[in-house]
Amino acid sequence: METAANVVNPIRSESSQEAEDYVLGLVDKLAAGNMNVDRLYIKMDGIDIFKMKNGAPDPSTSITDSQRDALQQALEDPAAFGGNLVIKQGNKVLLNIKDGRILHNPMGLAKQSLSAEMETKGQVQQQSNQAAKVEVPNNPAEGLWSKYGANVSPGLKGVKLAADNALKDGLKPKEVRAMVGQSAHFQGLKADKGESVAEKVIARTVKTAQARVAQQQRPQQKAQQKEEQKQAAVMAPGL
Repeated sequence: METAANVVNPIRSESSQEAEDYVLGLVDKLAAGNMNVDRLYIKMDGIDIFKMKNGAPDPSTSITDSQRDALQQALEDPAAFGGNLVIKQGNKVLLNIKDGRILHNPMGLAKQSLSAEMETKGQVQQQSNQAAKVEVPNNPAEGLWSKYGANVSPGLKGVKLAADNALKDGLKPKEVRAMVGQSAHFQGLKADKGESVAEKVIARTVKTAQARVAQQQRPQQKAQQKEEQKQAAVMAPGL
């Protein structure tokens, strides 16, 4: 006669004990932080791969070695994870990573990607170097970046803002291209992809900024033209 102990659950038969042990290590880590993990579950690419129920893994779910490897990659190097991972405790989202982007990580379950960490350190160092060079820049481009890039956020978003502000102040596109080339973002791109590729991306970035600034300034220009026409009519009513 078969007992509950020797009946193999068909769903659980594919589950890897090593993979399950890895997840239980994560559960223990959360429990050590005084979190109730009884309703914790992990969903990867729309599939429930692990659930806790009554203080133990829910037998209705299974996790394979390949899923464990993907989970480990998501936690240790999120930028390299190309899927969609959700870890919840009840209705509370503990972690959500989608296509390499961390959307929610309130518990710090996922580490900052090594590449992102290196870029951040590089940006901090670059900004520190720029701050030291503000008074005596090595070239005009560095001086311009010290002025327009000093208070913007790191990364491409900050570069775009600096380019917009420089163009609004009347700098020529050539000057702006040289300026943004001093940013940590494009210095890193030059080191990674080469100067030729970086210059093409810089040119495209500034060209896009020109179009963006022109669109923003168009209403102001129209309003200024109307005001000038109005003043001209007042000055020469008989014409």
